[in-house]
Amino acid sequence: MRVYRVMLLVMMTTALLVLAACGGAAPSLGGAEGGAQAALCQSVAAVRAATVQLSDINATTSWNDVKAAKAQVDTLVEALRAANGILQRPAINDMLTQYDSFSAQLNAVSTQEALAPAVEGLRQNMTAVNTALDQAKTTLGCP
Repeated sequence: MRVYRVMLLVMMTTALLVLAACGGAAPSLGGAEGGAQAALCQSVAAVRAATVQLSDINATTSWNDVKAAKAQVDTLVEALRAANGILQRPAINDMLTQYDSFSAQLNAVSTQEALAPAVEGLRQNMTAVNTALDQAKTTLGCP
């Protein structure tokens, strides 16, 4: 059920972006820029909500749980990356850089049998991602 909601959000965001790129917009958003901005805000909120599981990793978290949570976040981050392709907001670029750093660190430690030795570094990187998301939300003026 959760996967369907994520996919629905991605599809809605994509549809809103297409509409905004074509010069249309949702009636209450005020033009193409407003439509793309609203889609960007929705994507930021969705990514921020999805990162909670990755923020809560600890020494007993299984690799399978981490991989499943990351796959969900990856889908949302890619939607955010696509949305930002239209507006090119520096705050989103900063968040994407932080997430790419987290992903690289996770990939580097994924060959280890245990997650425990890398937990602190991963949590610090995810904190940086969440901070960048919160800053993006503020900078973009998202509700």
